[in-house]
Amino acid sequence: MTERKTIEQFQTDSLLAAQSIETHTAKLDALRLYQRCQYLRIGTNDFLGLYDLRAVFSQLSRMAIGLVRASLTLSAQQTGTDPGDFVVLAMGKLGGWELNYSSDIDLLFMAKKNADQYTAWLSN
Repeated sequence: MTERKTIEQFQTDSLLAAQSIETHTAKLDALRLYQRCQYLRIGTNDFLGLYDLRAVFSQLSRMAIGLVRASLTLSAQQTGTDPGDFVVLAMGKLGGWELNYSSDIDLLFMAKKNADQYTAWLSN
């Protein structure tokens, strides 16, 4: 319970939770359930004094990044797009590794496949 997970562990564990599920919506529900369980684990460690504030921020930020990566993987599978053609920029508290329990995450998604569309949109 007190293990401090890496981004890769959060990503792998969340994808495993969604792996055997058939529909895309149900896969996303599995990711949300995984997230809630991890909030409970991190919050329990925080409440019991097993994590200091820095560890809480770090675990919440790592979880968010791992779940964003997992979501990107699932989205790429659903659309048939190469995940390497995406860029995800984290801004705000996630970009600074300072997430807390009530933080939202500010993300900017860019896809190589649609680069010409973005360029046309930005030039208007």
